[in-house]
Amino acid sequence: MISLVRSRFTLTALSLVRSRFALTVPLALLGLLPFPLAAQDYEFTQISVRRSFDPFGLGTPSINARGEVAFTGFLISGVTGIFRGAGGDVTLIADDSGRISFLGVNPSINDLGDVSFAAGLERGGEGIFRGNGGPLTTIATTEPGRFNFFGFDTSLNNQGVVAFKAELDSFDEGLFAGDGSGVVPIYRASTSRFTGEDSGPSLNDAGPASGSPGSLAQVKVAFSERTDAGRTGNFLFRSGDFTTIALASDAGRIGFVEIPSLNDAGQVAFHAFLNNAPHEAILVGDGRSLSTIATTVARFRSFRNPSLNDEGAVAFFAELDTGEQGIFLRNDSASPIIRVIGTGDRLDGSTVTSLSFAREGLNDEGQLAFLVQLGDDRTAIFRATPLP
Repeated sequence: MISLVRSRFTLTALSLVRSRFALTVPLALLGLLPFPLAAQDYEFTQISVRRSFDPFGLGTPSINARGEVAFTGFLISGVTGIFRGAGGDVTLIADDSGRISFLGVNPSINDLGDVSFAAGLERGGEGIFRGNGGPLTTIATTEPGRFNFFGFDTSLNNQGVVAFKAELDSFDEGLFAGDGSGVVPIYRASTSRFTGEDSGPSLNDAGPASGSPGSLAQVKVAFSERTDAGRTGNFLFRSGDFTTIALASDAGRIGFVEIPSLNDAGQVAFHAFLNNAPHEAILVGDGRSLSTIATTVARFRSFRNPSLNDEGAVAFFAELDTGEQGIFLRNDSASPIIRVIGTGDRLDGSTVTSLSFAREGLNDEGQLAFLVQLGDDRTAIFRATPLP
């Protein structure tokens, strides 16, 4: 083992320095990776305060451009809440001690610190909400309302618009956008080529300001859907039109796609299962072409949850053939891959045993937010900040 440390919590493949907390990486893992690794130092900051949160009750976080992290957490007191934090005190956005009985585990956060989420209601039914630490803004509810149920993964942009999947009381399904003043359909299964399903959409910030005429109908949002022909795909809605990013087929390259991550340039990153070897890939597309970020060649076994920022960088979770897990970053398809953190590393006085990373886990500054399980039976949320 070689100790790779710097600053508060830091990982680098080249420098050996002294620090208060050490992060170590197995030499065997560094040597087996089938691609060049770029040298990058990271400072790791714990977001979840260990004395307040149940060590087994944290959800996978999202991060905004200011480095604020939103996450679901179960408090030692017995209350479950959605919180926002940046490394000190955390702000409570909502909890299940009042009108809310159940909280979605994947909150979305924008650069203003607003957080959107879905929730079950104490009186019955469900709701979509946006909050910043004060009173919640209701985006949509089932009772009263025209909705039957919601997909529990929302997406929030800097204009305050929340995108979500839902089923209507008529049993029609679709994708919708709301900002607290109203809700508009992006598509419905009954009037589109899509069948309707509940996976989470991904908004960007390129649309008009919320509240301007027609602003809700002018959002730009990527989503996964199944077509009436039975093919899964990732699509982009912009300027009133639908662009196909990738469409699965038995005869083509792509056999199945998972939920997308959209940036302000209109690029979409996603995890795809391929019909031929290599059988999985992280891809980025804009409707004209696809570029490959990583594939399951040599030591990569599987991928999950790519996150794309406005600079075009993609972070993703990967499992290696040796069984190790890691979070990796690639600035573009021509750049080396950066290993941010992985199982077997030493962090905060313990050993990383598993990792979880979400679609909104990377911001434009290159910071990453993730959930980690440690060898001393703790789970914790950390933010990794690249150092110069």
